[in-house]
Amino acid sequence: GHDELLFSAGQLRFDLKLDSAQLRDSMRFRLTDRLTLTGGADVQIGVVDVFVRMPLPPKEGQPRTRVDITKTLTSEVNGEVMWSPALFVEAEVTPVADLLLLPGLRLDYFDLTNQMVLQPRMTARWQTTEQVTAKAGVGLFVQEPTNDETDKSFGNPDLGVERALHYSTGVEVRPRSWLTLDATAFYKDLDELVSRTDELTMVDGAVRPLIYDNGGKGRVYGLEIQARHERAHGLSGWLAYTLSRAERRDTGSSENRLFDFDQTHILTVVANYLLPRNWQLGGRFRLVSGNPTTPVVGAVFDASADRYSPTYGPVNSSREGLFHQLDVRVRSVADLLAPQ
Repeated sequence: GHDELLFSAGQLRFDLKLDSAQLRDSMRFRLTDRLTLTGGADVQIGVVDVFVRMPLPPKEGQPRTRVDITKTLTSEVNGEVMWSPALFVEAEVTPVADLLLLPGLRLDYFDLTNQMVLQPRMTARWQTTEQVTAKAGVGLFVQEPTNDETDKSFGNPDLGVERALHYSTGVEVRPRSWLTLDATAFYKDLDELVSRTDELTMVDGAVRPLIYDNGGKGRVYGLEIQARHERAHGLSGWLAYTLSRAERRDTGSSENRLFDFDQTHILTVVANYLLPRNWQLGGRFRLVSGNPTTPVVGAVFDASADRYSPTYGPVNSSREGLFHQLDVRVRSVADLLAPQ
C-alpha cells in the first residue's frame, strides 16, 4: 500500500510518504503420527520519505504537557529502504498420549537496530482427564525501538531491541460440552527497555545528549480467567477478567513505577440470546481500570511566557477513574440460520 501523512502548523512540520508490502507464508508437514512441523517466513519491506521539524515527543512516564515549540529538532530521510525479514518453525510433538509439546524458534532481523535475534519458545498441553487440560509456556519475545527513538536527531541510533521473557501456566476445564473454563497465570520479565537518559555522548567530535538508552527494566504479572458458553438452549457468550500489574524501572532510578497503560482490572462480558421468530438479543459490558497519571502538585509562574508551569508529583502515582461501557442490540438472524 501507499500511505501519506502531511502536517504543518507554523514552523512545525511532519511529512511522511511510505510505500510498503508484507508477505507471510507457511508450510506444514506431517512427518509421523506423533510429529508435525510448521515453518515459514514473515517479510516486511518499505520505502520511506520523511521530513520532520518537531519538538522531542513525550515518552513513557512523561506527562503530556504543552510542548515548547521553540525547541525543535529536524530530521530528513529520502528514499530509505527498510525491511524486517523473519523465519519461524514450530513442531507439534506427542511423545505420549494426551501430552502435546509445541517447541518453536523465530529468527528476526531488525533493520532499525541492525540486529538478528533468535527467539526460542515452548508450550505444553497435558490433558489429564477428559474434562481437564493443564498448560504451560515460556518464550522470548523482542521488539525494536520506534523510528524516532533510533533517529540520529531525535534519538540514539545505537539502541538495541527490547526483550521480554514470558512465562505462563494454567488449566482448562470443560464441565459441559458447551462450557469451557480457563484460568492462566502469567509473568513477563522485561529487559533492555528504551528509557530516557540525561547522559551525554560524543558524535563526530562533538558532545550531544544521548536522549535514550536500553537501561530500562520491568515486569508484568497477573491472572486471566475466561468462561466460554457455546450456543446451547439459545444462549451463547463469554466472560473474561484480567487482574494484572505492569511496572518498570527507568534508567538512573532505583524504584519501580507503573507503566502508562497499567490496568489493574479488565472485565468483559458478552452474551447473545436467540429469541422467537429468529431474533437475537445481544449485549456487551466492559469495566476497565483508568490509566495511571502523574498528578500536578503545584505551579510556577513563567513571566516571560505569561503562563504557569506545572510541578509534578511522583510519576504515575495517581489514576483516572474506572471506564465502563454497555452496548445492547436486537437484530434479525434469519440469514445466519438459513441452510447453506
